[in-house]
Amino acid sequence: MPEMAGQTVLMGTIYLTSSRQWRCIVGPFGYQSGSIVSAMKRITFVALALSIWVIPLSPNPRQPSAGVSKKEGRTDAQLAADAHDKQQAAETAALNSVLAAITKSEQERAAESHQGASDVKETIKAEWWLVYVGIAQAIALIFTLCVIWYQAKKTAEATQAMRDSLPLQKSAAEAALLNAQAVIYTERPWLILEQLKTKPGIGDLSFVFDDFPPTDRYKHTDCLFYIKNYGRTPAIVIAQKEELQMGNHGLRPPNPTFFDNPELVAPYVFPQAISRPKLATLALKISLNTKTLIDAGATFVWLCGYVRYRDSVPQDAVVEYETRFCYVYQSRGEVFWAVGPAEYNRTSQYQPQKTE
Repeated sequence: MPEMAGQTVLMGTIYLTSSRQWRCIVGPFGYQSGSIVSAMKRITFVALALSIWVIPLSPNPRQPSAGVSKKEGRTDAQLAADAHDKQQAAETAALNSVLAAITKSEQERAAESHQGASDVKETIKAEWWLVYVGIAQAIALIFTLCVIWYQAKKTAEATQAMRDSLPLQKSAAEAALLNAQAVIYTERPWLILEQLKTKPGIGDLSFVFDDFPPTDRYKHTDCLFYIKNYGRTPAIVIAQKEELQMGNHGLRPPNPTFFDNPELVAPYVFPQAISRPKLATLALKISLNTKTLIDAGATFVWLCGYVRYRDSVPQDAVVEYETRFCYVYQSRGEVFWAVGPAEYNRTSQYQPQKTE
């Protein structure tokens, strides 16, 4: 049974060779358990096919002669060796092809797995990059909101401070206006009736009666009074009028329209701290009986007048002032007292005009 034994040894060699090749393949690559099982199945199938293919046919039952048997034995041994070598070379080539195919398949699978892992890593990197961008945007938004909140807070504080300062500013403006007005009032001219030095009152009334001799009938009842500039600057008088009025009412003058018809005069300078006399006359002549009614308080004599003037200091706007006076005569003390309405006894600004 040498041929059968050789065949058995050859089959065992094939398995050993296959096992060595497997070990050589498995050792370096180190595949995972799933890949190893698949590779083992493929190698088993290939080994089984090769083992069936290499089993020879049964020998010829004819018995050769001794010489011929010895020669044929050497020839058969040589042929068996050559066949064995060829068979082994073919098996090795086939096994190498199969192993190369398996190796290539596993390498491609490994490459695909590696590529998938790389894609996953790139995807993860891209996603993390988006996360970083989102975090940066969130931080920027929070910072922007903080800046807006800070600006709104500071604006509210400034607005509140401005509101709180409005009363102070108003008070300061009012104080400045009062100071300016005080300066103006102090420096402006003031034309006011002066009290008489000889007796209490502001005017000295002299009566001229109709019963006087004809040589004295040209005279009229009149009242001498004085106007003084109590201001610090000269005044420029532009209108002036004064007169005596007689009526039956002791609380208002008989001709109030007198103040509504100004009588202009040629402008002249009225220096400060100077008094100037004025004479108011009565247009009608009175008799002794009229004088008796005046003394009894049944008839009243009124001293009415006004003087209109402006400041001599140049200003952007020309301001005019007016002094009105309205006094009634008291026979008991022979003096004039301010009894008339307030609109006829005042010293105030009359009418501002723009300088042309």
